[in-house]
Amino acid sequence: MTDLQNDDQKYGGLSDTIIAGVLGQLGLDQSHIDKARDMLDMIETTHVDGEEVIMIRIGSNIEIKIKK
Repeated sequence: MTDLQNDDQKYGGLSDTIIAGVLGQLGLDQSHIDKARDMLDMIETTHVDGEEVIMIRIGSNIEIKIKK
């Protein structure tokens, strides 16, 4: 194993431990992170008719437009 692989394993394990500790203190688990990621994936900013707009796609053919 190379030094780079050793560092990746050593520090990857450390960061995983830190993240797990923080999530535990906040009372969160991986499902909360996945849900937040899914929600953020529904949001995009774009320009419509020269105005900046926030688009939220909440389902098939359903979207909310918010002018910034």
